[in-house]
Amino acid sequence: MKYIGDLLKISLVVIVFYLISAAWGVRGTISDFNKNSSLIAAQKIEKTKIEIQNLIQQNQFLEACMQAAAEVRAENIFAYSIQVPDMDCSKNKEFITAIQNQFVPDQLQYFTNNSGKQFTALKLTTNQIEWVIVNKRDAESTFFNLFKNQESFRTALTKDIFSVLQIMLIIIFIFSILLVENLQKQLRRQGRRSYWLELSNTLFGWLRPKYIKMAISASEAVLIHNDNLRTMLDRSRLSLSSTIYKMIQDNNLQLPYHFSGTVVGVDINGFSKLTGKYNELAEVLTEKIIDMGMELVMRYGGLFSSVAGDEVVVVFDHEHQAMNKKYNLQMLGAAFARDLMRDYSNHVFHFLGSDHQFNLKAGIADSEITFKETKAGTIFGGEAFTFSKRLSSSVVTENINAMAILAADIDHIKYLVTPEPLETFKFKNMGEHKGYQIRNFLNIESAYQQHPELLTYFRSDTDIVFLVTKICVETSIEKLNLIFQYLSEIKTYHVSESVINSWLNSVKNMYSNNKINNFNKNFARLIILGKNLLPQKQWSQSMTDAVLNIPRDIDGRINASVIELLVDKNLYETVIPISESFLIASDTSFRGKAELLIAKATLELSETVLTEIIEMLQSYNKLQMASGIYVSGQILKYYEEKNPAGLRTYSGYKKIMRELKQIHLKKSDQLSDRMKNVLLTILQ
Repeated sequence: MKYIGDLLKISLVVIVFYLISAAWGVRGTISDFNKNSSLIAAQKIEKTKIEIQNLIQQNQFLEACMQAAAEVRAENIFAYSIQVPDMDCSKNKEFITAIQNQFVPDQLQYFTNNSGKQFTALKLTTNQIEWVIVNKRDAESTFFNLFKNQESFRTALTKDIFSVLQIMLIIIFIFSILLVENLQKQLRRQGRRSYWLELSNTLFGWLRPKYIKMAISASEAVLIHNDNLRTMLDRSRLSLSSTIYKMIQDNNLQLPYHFSGTVVGVDINGFSKLTGKYNELAEVLTEKIIDMGMELVMRYGGLFSSVAGDEVVVVFDHEHQAMNKKYNLQMLGAAFARDLMRDYSNHVFHFLGSDHQFNLKAGIADSEITFKETKAGTIFGGEAFTFSKRLSSSVVTENINAMAILAADIDHIKYLVTPEPLETFKFKNMGEHKGYQIRNFLNIESAYQQHPELLTYFRSDTDIVFLVTKICVETSIEKLNLIFQYLSEIKTYHVSESVINSWLNSVKNMYSNNKINNFNKNFARLIILGKNLLPQKQWSQSMTDAVLNIPRDIDGRINASVIELLVDKNLYETVIPISESFLIASDTSFRGKAELLIAKATLELSETVLTEIIEMLQSYNKLQMASGIYVSGQILKYYEEKNPAGLRTYSGYKKIMRELKQIHLKKSDQLSDRMKNVLLTILQ
């Protein structure tokens, strides 16, 4: 009875401490959730204020109205009203009219309507133009609100409760061991068999630490599973201001902050003539240039600075990308402008019963860029912004795409362009400057034949199709390696059907023509290109069927690539039931087994999977040991990001780390340089 009493006391202490910590944690979660929502609402309205205010200050009233409409579509604001003469510039104006008597100028105000919804409003006067913007605010959350509306919150609390129950089971298990050991000593002294010990092993032998799962805290669950916040994070990743803010915060830097950059401004030729006549068409044109620009800037590694009307301004930050010496940032900027101009001018717009196509103009310039605080908020400044704008405006020919550049900058991009004759640009309030207009760019066909090292500056859908198609016909190993290298560097978020079809056709054609050089290696590389070239949201059953129809008795590397591709598309349920079919005796690299272990562990980590990894690490076969290191790196990286505390509850985790340390100390000379780097990365 003494043991039972002690057990109850400890269990009670565990429960009390859990309730206290849970209450404190939930309180903090609710507070963080509300602060985060308020902060996001304030950031949205502040960003919108700066964008619109700058346009009104420049008397660009139409652009200000279009910017306000764009902010509504982006859900950054709910309503607006700009009192521009001879123009209806408003959205949800009835809401603004209902509360207009309560406005205090130049002050952020909060309102609650009859239905209890909260709003943030700001009324300003700029250049004698009165304007108002309004944003919705999320109501403050309470424990019961989160419990009722957030499934992730309920799930996390349930897991926490089960976690406490598991802790109590552990306590019972430990006390049982202590009790059994005491009984064992007594029984041995009496010379009798330890039946109590056998009974305890029978009852508690099933209980192992591997079943003790660490529950994700309620605060993490609420934030991680909040789709709106996650979407905003994805979008802000391409924002110049967000990126610089994060860099300043991470490195404890101060404002104003200076860095070197290339600025590219692209806008629609003749756009202003359309806005007065066809507002609907102007809106469609603007949305298209933003969509195309967003995709291309992600592929070329730039950052969006701003979107004003039809103009897209992109910055290539030399400071952040200087670590990658193989890229010329000015050439990336020129390639971005080239692809956007070409793809946009090829797009056909259907309007008023006929088809229309539009050309673009661009300006590109380099300078030091300053990020600083002003009374109006944080802004970017630098000659490159002004020059790119003026250079773009200097392009007057509307029937052809053209980019303008200063003469001092032409050498940076000379390998990609054929400039027109040198001319003098006359800029208002900036004097005269020598420069070039560029209407002819190096095309991918010429680059492929004469300058294959420049293929990295061709990342549009058209270029991807060209290079993927060349894989099946190219006989030069050097060029083939370049194709795979450059295509693997491209990360897409949306592609045309032509890209999808070119990859599918190349997979089928290469399998049919399996006599090409290094077939197994190159076929595996082609398959794996589906990871970065084909976005998951566009992945279809036909693509899954295409790779599953590849015979699995050819080579282990091919099977491994199929597994890796399908796992990347979250098709675990497709791979695991047929996992045995991917394992072939001729796979001396053990890559197929390695990828299957990664798939199983990613879906659900278990001691069984960890044991298989340990066996690979302990193997006398160098390739099998190397595959074990590769698997360890992939799985540990995945769970260190997803659930590091849970990873450490597995006994196999400690064993794997011990094996990796032993390999580093005693067997590193048996590893390739690549595997040595993987091993060092794990152990750091």
